[in-house]
Amino acid sequence: MSGLGALVGFAVKRRGVVLAVSGIIAAVALLAMRKLPIDAVPDVTNVQVTVITSARGLSPAEVESYLTYPVEMAMNGLPDVTRRPPPGA
Repeated sequence: MSGLGALVGFAVKRRGVVLAVSGIIAAVALLAMRKLPIDAVPDVTNVQVTVITSARGLSPAEVESYLTYPVEMAMNGLPDVTRRPPPGA
């Protein structure tokens, strides 16, 4: 008889023991769950970064091509970036 077969055979023959152990495990789990602090839930708010570019004497198109576009291209290679709004949004 394999190990799994022996385990199933034991569980069938000794239903009371299996039920008692399961009840003890459930009771301990409930007690442990009640003691968890409320702030155990992680903060799921996303991290946002705002980059403001300004250059005197440049038109909006020049600011876009000289400043905004290179910053966007550099941010494209960052890990875990899920969304990047278009310029001016």
